[in-house]
Amino acid sequence: RGGYRSPGPTPPRTAWGGESCSFESSLSSHCTNAGVSVLEVPRENQPIHREKVKRYIIEHIDLGAYYYHKYFYNKEHQNYFGVDENLGPVAVSIRREKLDDGKDKEGAQYNYRVTFRTSELTTLRGAILEDAVPSTAKHGTARGLPLKEVLEYVVPELNIPCLRLALNSPKVPEQLLKLDEQGLSFQHKVGILYCKAGQSTEEEMYNNESAGPAFEEFLDLLGQRVRLKGFTKYRAQLDNKTDSTGAHSLYTTYKDYELMFHVSSLLPYTPNNRQQLLRKRHIGNDIVTIVFQEPGALPFTPQKHSLPLPARVRHRQSPQPLHRERLLQCGSVQV
Repeated sequence: RGGYRSPGPTPPRTAWGGESCSFESSLSSHCTNAGVSVLEVPRENQPIHREKVKRYIIEHIDLGAYYYHKYFYNKEHQNYFGVDENLGPVAVSIRREKLDDGKDKEGAQYNYRVTFRTSELTTLRGAILEDAVPSTAKHGTARGLPLKEVLEYVVPELNIPCLRLALNSPKVPEQLLKLDEQGLSFQHKVGILYCKAGQSTEEEMYNNESAGPAFEEFLDLLGQRVRLKGFTKYRAQLDNKTDSTGAHSLYTTYKDYELMFHVSSLLPYTPNNRQQLLRKRHIGNDIVTIVFQEPGALPFTPQKHSLPLPARVRHRQSPQPLHRERLLQCGSVQV
């Protein structure tokens, strides 16, 4: 935890933010794939892990970023801000909640949820039983423990006197929500270039007005063609009002993700303009570009800083139909 000290013996129902915390499993149906590779699974264990591996998302996401939204937002809690001389700017959110499983016991049980944000350390998120916090005050009362004592126990490195209570304004939790979830993205745009036989340069690919049947079949594997005019889902900067970026595009979803493909042959072709800037403006700004090569296409090397993370797909003539599963490889793929 980069400087955080464990708050003594772990009591029941204590959960600190991390890859294996129980609360994260309730935030999403996904499992984080941080530090996990299918190739690292021993051969003898692959059948056991096959179903589990299918649930891994396409990239690591900090599912803990939802913690504030789930347990604090629109609920009574306190926010504190300050500048610690060692940690720099800090933002702390703390909430006391009554536990349902304590209603039939002698005295009520309470839980404290804490989110501690700093630019110097990983965000600390988690919960701790009130009974686990050493205090001179009585536990289990309606008043609760002094928050100073809770924070001193949970985050001993923090200089508590530097904190100031935030204004009671809806803008404060809204900004904290944006801060916590700013790294999340469930919308991605991917470029697709079509390369004919004998072609080897990006300029030639950008100037292909139409594509062959194999390429059309390949597109059908990736997603569904959608009419852009009036399209209300993720459009990846494509025009959904006047057809200035083409009448149709390719769109698909994967779990919670939306993917829009910028297909070179579906973007408008500009005659007598070898640069094809309209096509290049979209495909050149995508996170990855797929280059589909017909048989006879020449080897090509992307120009520096022109195509982002290019992936090559080569079509080989075969009576077998294309299968989506065969595309789930990285680098150069033959289909």
